[in-house]
Amino acid sequence: MKNLWLACILIISGTLKGQLTDFSEINFARVDSIAGLYQGTNLSNLPQLTYQLTHNLDTEVEKSRALYIWVCTNIANDYLAYQKNKRKRESLRHDSLKLAEWNHSFSQEMFRTLYRERKTVCTGFAFLLQEMSTIAGIPCRIVNGYARTSYANVDALGMPNHSWNAVQLNGKWYLCDPTWSSGNLYTHWGTTLFVPEFNEGFFLTEPAFFFRSHYPEDTAWTLMNGASVRDFLDAPILYNAAFKHSLNPLAPQSMHIETAKRDTLRFILATGGKVDAGQIYLELHSGSHSRTAQPEVISNKGGVLVLEYRFHKSGYYDLHLKVGEDYIATYTASVPKRRKERKADL
Repeated sequence: MKNLWLACILIISGTLKGQLTDFSEINFARVDSIAGLYQGTNLSNLPQLTYQLTHNLDTEVEKSRALYIWVCTNIANDYLAYQKNKRKRESLRHDSLKLAEWNHSFSQEMFRTLYRERKTVCTGFAFLLQEMSTIAGIPCRIVNGYARTSYANVDALGMPNHSWNAVQLNGKWYLCDPTWSSGNLYTHWGTTLFVPEFNEGFFLTEPAFFFRSHYPEDTAWTLMNGASVRDFLDAPILYNAAFKHSLNPLAPQSMHIETAKRDTLRFILATGGKVDAGQIYLELHSGSHSRTAQPEVISNKGGVLVLEYRFHKSGYYDLHLKVGEDYIATYTASVPKRRKERKADL
């Protein structure tokens, strides 16, 4: 446990603050207000819109932020188009020629919808940010790869299913995801709707944190050394709210946990800001039974939150870490009976 604690401290020292602190002197509130002045502007003249958003700003990061805020708050996530593309790509995954033809035709349709209706899928978000950044003289790349969610790329990689951006500021590359920053998808009575809700956590995210939910096809765009696909798949599943609250679960390091009844299960989280530990709880599901539990707060200082919990019943659990109603991370927990209890059963 001591070695794990030391390892987590080393990770935190390099990851907790995030790359936004490279620009702590910048007043982003002013930048965001400029982006707000052009709310609802159409995309008929991208050079003019880009100029309006950036010409009163001095630094690359301010210009990049203005473009990012505008894209995230003016473009809607087209979930129906995403589902259509997903189904078609899966049906053609073993026919590379037809898949390439579909990708081309869908891209053309997506761009038309983007410019006409200001809604798109992830590739459109990434494309638009790249186009506007290039006009503003800021190097920006589209990064294609795998997004890990509760229903995709859980234990093995499927097909590439997401696109995001890398942007170069002051000679250094940073990662951002305008699609996931733009809002959330909510399902109500069988209907999935996009709800605009800006998520700061995906703007210039620290690479090790970003990697928890994004694995690029070209691993150079992890902006890390030694990050493997196994590291990506073995970790707990993180939700968008983890980035919203700047909560990065560092331990347990694996999504699949094995512990024993009454043994201590310790959670260590890097906190990028103030967090009310009293609002953090566990949601436990085992078969048809579910309940909530409050973990014990062991420590909450220096940007490190340490929680502990003990299972009092054996079984197999889906364990969700939550802040209020927001899901942060998901684990599975196998809690076998202790040896003495097994012998007694015999």
